[in-house]
Amino acid sequence: MAQESHEPTLDKRLSLTSATLLVVGTIIGAGVFSTPGFVAATLGAPWLIILAWVLGGAISLAGALSYAELGAAWPDAGGHYVYMRRAYGPFWGFLDGWTAMLINFPGSIAAMSIALAAYLGELIAPLAATRVILSIPAVGNVSVGQVVVVITIGLLSGINHLGIREGAWVQNVVTGLKVVVFAVFIIAGLIA
Repeated sequence: MAQESHEPTLDKRLSLTSATLLVVGTIIGAGVFSTPGFVAATLGAPWLIILAWVLGGAISLAGALSYAELGAAWPDAGGHYVYMRRAYGPFWGFLDGWTAMLINFPGSIAAMSIALAAYLGELIAPLAATRVILSIPAVGNVSVGQVVVVITIGLLSGINHLGIREGAWVQNVVTGLKVVVFAVFIIAGLIA
């Protein structure tokens, strides 16, 4: 008598559009908007800055193509967890999943929230005092930027908790905004 497999499975719920925008949104992360100044200050010469971006892009492309190949070879839901489990065994797949849940994804949300607070601060700086301090009795003095970070983390976490469709919708909108901003930067650079 054949034995049934009781291994849990993950449903494939993302559309091709949402999956594509998820990858594009990951590539055009918050760091792309916040690190160029540091790169330019560190490297100095324009050709070194361009070389750094080209090399970084080539490495990112190699990683994306590797994931595409793995996805074609093992079309199971679960992404890198599946690849780690198959390559190194269930223990390492398990640790990879927990690392992603406890470190990678929360760290990404925190980085995006900090970048958002920094850019909002620059955007509203001409309209209001930039160093507004709020006095919250239970916490002490906190800046508006810190409040923005906490609210953004709570909002993104709440949306992700609602489900994959809601999270994908927000990801699609945010990625669309990133693409529009990049297009504006490119057009402005070509005009200038």
